[in-house]
Amino acid sequence: MKYKKLIEEILHKQNGMILSNNLTENKIPRVYLSRMVKSGKIEKICRGVYITPDTWEDDMFILQIMFSKAIFSHETALFLHGMTDVTPSRLSVTVPNNYGLGNLSEKNVRIRTSVKSQYSVGITEKETSCGRKVKVYDVEKTLCDIVKKSANCDIRFINNAFRHYINNENYNLRKLNEYAEILKVKQAIKKYLSVLL
Repeated sequence: MKYKKLIEEILHKQNGMILSNNLTENKIPRVYLSRMVKSGKIEKICRGVYITPDTWEDDMFILQIMFSKAIFSHETALFLHGMTDVTPSRLSVTVPNNYGLGNLSEKNVRIRTSVKSQYSVGITEKETSCGRKVKVYDVEKTLCDIVKKSANCDIRFINNAFRHYINNENYNLRKLNEYAEILKVKQAIKKYLSVLL
């Protein structure tokens, strides 16, 4: 009974979701999870991820559980930072260029790769609409990413993002300039900023 109560506490604390890692951390025998699945109290979403029947599936969180090196980027990062009203039709992620994609390429995800020195720049966390934290590139890194020719981002996304950035009192031009240098997009960033500043 103690374990069942502990599982219920974890489910409550994590908005109706439990991971098999949570069982290991709390020394809960896995048989209790199996029993809860059998009784219909929880459902298995994918390997190691379970939710209660009344919980919304959090696609972003689940994707990052399955592919820990996938950082939300480009249009998805703009959405998570509240810099666009448009919900992206597919999630965009960036992974290191030597990352084994496995079945990530089978998901409805736009995958971009990055060299190691650029991949780790500007990683932060944001909450999904379901209230779970995921790794995403910060605003300045996202602006640098979307202006790259290889990004093929819609010009409306880019213009709106820069307009939103400049109208936000927390913008950090020093950081944006530093990232633009590392990512080799200084001229492109200058072009967009010169219109707005």
